[in-house]
Amino acid sequence: MRTSIRTKTAALATAASLALGGGLALATAAPANAAYEQMQTYSNYPTKQRCQSEQTYAFQRIAATGHTRTAYTPCHYQDSKRKWMFQVWFI
Repeated sequence: MRTSIRTKTAALATAASLALGGGLALATAAPANAAYEQMQTYSNYPTKQRCQSEQTYAFQRIAATGHTRTAYTPCHYQDSKRKWMFQVWFI
């Protein structure tokens, strides 16, 4: 069985705008210490029970590496290609 794990990273800090004369605006860079949220998609589990087991393991692994889980989707059947899957967001 091959499972699929994909990670996406997005900056949580938004760039601030500085208004200049004539309606021109420049975006300033995000601070160097900005927090980044990562999203991982776990898919291709054959059963809901296996998906839930892997979800528990993923939560423990995220916590053990010092990250904070911000959101997740419960295990759900997506389609015959991805089978049972879940997603986790953390910073």
